[in-house]
Amino acid sequence: MRLRPGDFIGEYRIVSVIGNGGFSVVYRAEDTHLLRPVAIKQLSPEVFSEAGTREWFIREARLAASLNHPNIVATYALREEGDNLFLIMEYLPGGDLHSLIEETGPLDRATLLKVASDVCHALETLHARNVIHRDI
Repeated sequence: MRLRPGDFIGEYRIVSVIGNGGFSVVYRAEDTHLLRPVAIKQLSPEVFSEAGTREWFIREARLAASLNHPNIVATYALREEGDNLFLIMEYLPGGDLHSLIEETGPLDRATLLKVASDVCHALETLHARNVIHRDI
């Protein structure tokens, strides 16, 4: 089920597609109750074809929601609609590091060290909670 601008998942109104991956689509949306932007990751039902995968993902989403770190995107909610799972997360405008480097070229030393430090602190927090991040 591919969502279009104007579609709703609960109280979240889809605004646009942010990105596509092999197993998910990420949308920019608006929380119509709290009037704030959010990101929604829609996971493909094919991801859950193996037994136990869906339950594992739900456990991981709950663990992610319990994390509170300035360098980790906040997880607000998990929605199930039919065979689809939607992870509702903090929306951070500005794009990703790969896009930034493509647009501006190599990072200067100070920026590179700041980004590397922030990523390391986030990974340290994740690893302390036994969370595996497969898409850095």
